[in-house]
Amino acid sequence: MKLQFLFPKYPSQTIDTDFYDSTIEYTTSSLFQYVEDRFNEWFDHNTQDGSPMGKDICGWYYGEGDQPAIFSKTGAIQEGINILIEEALELNKRLITPQDLEKFDIECAFE
Repeated sequence: MKLQFLFPKYPSQTIDTDFYDSTIEYTTSSLFQYVEDRFNEWFDHNTQDGSPMGKDICGWYYGEGDQPAIFSKTGAIQEGINILIEEALELNKRLITPQDLEKFDIECAFE
């Protein structure tokens, strides 16, 4: 199925879900940049001083002490893209508007 995403700050992007692979999405694509913006907002909000999970989240993405990171920003973004696609397919929508995008819970991909 072909999906067209309309973004508030980026050019629209159309993908064919039959052939789409989020692991090879260009970092310059609108889809990647939109999800990256959502990740950055989520990360900044959840790691600010006083955030209950701030240290844990930093540890997940940067490592902690002698332990390596268990998550990567790129992997979280790819999973966020997959969630956008899954939710669009569940709604059986071919045109995804900025209002639709705001309703999709892609932040769960970052945790």
